[in-house]
Amino acid sequence: MYWVVFLSALTGFSTAFFNSPNNAITMSNAPQDKLGVAGAVNALARNVGMITGTTIVTTTLYISMSHQLGRKITTFPVDNPNVFVNGLHFSMFFGMMLVIIAWLLTGYRLILRLKNKI
Repeated sequence: MYWVVFLSALTGFSTAFFNSPNNAITMSNAPQDKLGVAGAVNALARNVGMITGTTIVTTTLYISMSHQLGRKITTFPVDNPNVFVNGLHFSMFFGMMLVIIAWLLTGYRLILRLKNKI
């Protein structure tokens, strides 16, 4: 239970760490009369990013399962659930790498923004 709470807190922190700076940068660079459009485009980009990330991780899951079984697989492997678990581990690790890259890019942008203010 503690592990789930820790991971949930980490997810919340990650979302706040990533979304808040991106929203602030977008909205501060938009002209005053276009703030509504900037907010809508920002929300669209965020949703497209979530959809793309989910699609990529799901695709890596099925590629991993297909690779393990040596044939194309498009459903849950009922006869061998370990293939699913191994594929899920691989796809979650791949997703974690994407999140780390996003953190690094956001951190880099924050550092640049702070340097420009000084």
